[in-house]
Amino acid sequence: MDNKVDGLKARYKETLAELYLDRKICYSPEIGYVFVKGMHSFGGYHERTLKRGISSDVDDTLTVGESLTVKWIYRLSEINGLVRRNRGELLDLLGKISFLNPVLDKLTIDKIIETVGKKLAECGMSYEEYKEASSYAAREVELAPYSIEFIRGLDRMGYIVSLNSGSPEECVVELGKKLNITRFGIGESGVYKKISGSDYDFKDTRFTGKIRAGLGFNKGMSMRNFLSSINCSPTLSIFISDDPRMDAVPASMAGLSLWTINVSKLDRLLGCEFPGEIKIICPEAKNDMNILLNYIKRWDLLNIVTFLRTPEAEKMLYNLVKRFKNTTENGLNVKEDFYTYKNGFLDIAHQLLGIIEPIFNEKNLNIFEALNVLEMSENMETDKSLMKDIFNRFSYRIPEIQAPEKLGEELNSIVEEKKLLKDLDLWFPW
Repeated sequence: MDNKVDGLKARYKETLAELYLDRKICYSPEIGYVFVKGMHSFGGYHERTLKRGISSDVDDTLTVGESLTVKWIYRLSEINGLVRRNRGELLDLLGKISFLNPVLDKLTIDKIIETVGKKLAECGMSYEEYKEASSYAAREVELAPYSIEFIRGLDRMGYIVSLNSGSPEECVVELGKKLNITRFGIGESGVYKKISGSDYDFKDTRFTGKIRAGLGFNKGMSMRNFLSSINCSPTLSIFISDDPRMDAVPASMAGLSLWTINVSKLDRLLGCEFPGEIKIICPEAKNDMNILLNYIKRWDLLNIVTFLRTPEAEKMLYNLVKRFKNTTENGLNVKEDFYTYKNGFLDIAHQLLGIIEPIFNEKNLNIFEALNVLEMSENMETDKSLMKDIFNRFSYRIPEIQAPEKLGEELNSIVEEKKLLKDLDLWFPW
């Protein structure tokens, strides 16, 4: 029975996700409250709740242009003459990895990493050179527009951001400082890593040639450990990346996968599956990371709605907004019997408030005064103007007003299937 309930709840959430995460729907996800589910808060961060987790790739996700590794190799070549001689070959070897499949081509990738490690060791790379090149790479790499604001916004919403990369870990640590993300955090079970990259082994300040790759192979484990450390359920977590081949495993673990795929890569990825139960492909993030922040706000709102609103209430809302839309259209287009439509409009408006509260209410819809004036007014033209304004404010907040008929059909199916469940207490495990 438990599995049946969980499966139906996942289907309900996935159904609403198609609506709430659709960019064609213009509404603001701002809410007036912080809602708490278990130990997680939505709409903001409550000091007695745990934070939720976001694991993000770095190169071509939070950054654009040349990668951290490329910047790192270039700086190494400036301070180490032997690296300079091998720079072209090193860049060529590392560049091949992004074209390979981490599962099917693992042996090839392992061989490439082994070769790169051997060549850098032959060049006598020192720890000081490694550190200097890492600081330079993080300083000079180009962030996607508004990346810093994006991280700040996530922090205000109560998310902890973890960075994953195939670049040298020291590069990622230095970039984390730029984004105000620390290398370690303190969770319920102690200290945990928030930043992971390729680990370069040193002995007596000299590179040994051994690289423990962060190039896709440990990202699933890294994310699992990260979420476990902050006690975040995978269903509430987010994974951000630009490459579904390299990051399929961690993306499949997350509740929401955000793919910031570069348009120029789409041809290479033709036929490639973008993993994730709920996923968004958003190349526009390369130009404005605030687009991702807005999606995550909608994701928070989606979690609130599915937490507080039952499928039965959602079905009622869907049917009611259809009546609301028809009543508004008819009322605006008639002269005779106008007040019949006006009264019907007011009645439905108050019913809607009863369903959408406490997520939205008269205050954050900003319709309290307009409803009062409409109720008292006896001027038809003024009333029509008020009706149109009130409807637009509801429409701005309630995406169900623009929902296709298939949503209603799917809600009917979910409600009927839920009736067959015996232990409904499992629906909301308080």
